[in-house]
Amino acid sequence: MPPVPQGINPKSFKLVAAQSRCATPALAILDDDTVLPPGALDAAVAALEDGDLVTGIPRYRPGTTLWSHLVAAFVNGNALVTYLPMAELAPPVTINGMFVVMRRDTVRDLGGFESIQRELCDDPRARPALPPRRPSHRANLDRPPARNDDP
Repeated sequence: MPPVPQGINPKSFKLVAAQSRCATPALAILDDDTVLPPGALDAAVAALEDGDLVTGIPRYRPGTTLWSHLVAAFVNGNALVTYLPMAELAPPVTINGMFVVMRRDTVRDLGGFESIQRELCDDPRARPALPPRRPSHRANLDRPPARNDDP
């Protein structure tokens, strides 16, 4: 992979390279410092039957240092109290960019990841960009069953 050009988000740069290699109907994004519980990817792909994008809560994987374990515990704990209660109250309005599965044609229809290469954070832009399916409804956003089991 070539070096990331100045002013380009490294994650988005990698996503642009990956999208051209994707030959499946679904495109999955998982941050390299996270891990999914068993079956989560299959559940997310199956949930695309009812939506255009599925986001979930992966488990942040700690490194070897005490600091890394503290950060992982903080991120994992806050993800649970931030995303899950709100998801029960109302339809999601944001995505968790650590784990996203989208239909490949939806990514293409949105202009691919090229359109967000200069954004600092890739996930806030994806949700509002989803096109309406019907004039009064945005594209469906779904989530797989909530689990945060150890792998």
